[in-house]
Amino acid sequence: MKKVVVASLLAVASMACVAGTVVAQNQVNLGSNQQPANSGVQMSPAEYNAYNSAITQTDPKAKAAALEAYLTAYPQSAVKAAVLEQLMGAYSTFDPAKSLDAADRLLQVDPNNIRALALETYFRF
Repeated sequence: MKKVVVASLLAVASMACVAGTVVAQNQVNLGSNQQPANSGVQMSPAEYNAYNSAITQTDPKAKAAALEAYLTAYPQSAVKAAVLEQLMGAYSTFDPAKSLDAADRLLQVDPNNIRALALETYFRF
């Protein structure tokens, strides 16, 4: 009996270590998506100002509206996937249906986006 308990505790501890590493890697990757000017993406000053004002919104509803306006004004933006990912996150705080719609649009741009796939899986299954 004691061996089973010890083995279970070791299994849980090792899974916690792996999960912590995955979360840390995802947080590092988030920073690169939010700063297109530093990643070599060229934008006009007007597009950059619209993008910057949209992503710096603190209220999720205002951020979602600003990101939607940005996508309407710049539908072929080089940072469209990053904007859709942030839009999906903003909507997830107050409107799951719109969050799912943003995930659908993100998967059209980036079919391998793990966050959109996870959101789709969560809401559809």
